[in-house]
Amino acid sequence: SQKSYLRALGGAGVPVIPTIWVDRPGALSIARAFDRFETTELVVKPQVGAGSRATLRLKRNRWSEADLALGPESHAMVQPFLPAVETEGEIALIYFGGTLSHVIRKTPVPGGWLANDLQAKLEEIAPPAGAEVLEMQALEAAPPDLLRAHRSGAAPGPHLGRVIRGGAARVQE
Repeated sequence: SQKSYLRALGGAGVPVIPTIWVDRPGALSIARAFDRFETTELVVKPQVGAGSRATLRLKRNRWSEADLALGPESHAMVQPFLPAVETEGEIALIYFGGTLSHVIRKTPVPGGWLANDLQAKLEEIAPPAGAEVLEMQALEAAPPDLLRAHRSGAAPGPHLGRVIRGGAARVQE
């Protein structure tokens, strides 16, 4: 999916994962992102994509420009890595006809960090506190064809990670 709508959602006041938008990730933009986010780990992913394809996790002082060859070839998003994704995973709130149907947590395989991995553990859970409010805020601010929101953990309070086309709302906690 095209993830650049997150910029518009953030501008509309929806809490989103802090993001730097780059035309092509390079050593300078990555180094600046580490400093701007004051973090030890970053995620670099394509602005258009799915299934974590061409997504990189870089650690400060432990990456090289050669690592970027495995990541996005053009328009990319650079975000701080949220460690809670490894343990708490990602949460999807699924709506049908505007009504919450169920909530799913996707947790990476042990030792993994990608909740989109085909081997990720899926479980139905109760909605986390504040998740439905965030979802409604995101869905109201999103273009009509974006019907699912995505949320990630580790930052204070709930915040949106992405909105996905499809008929459901998804958040990262």
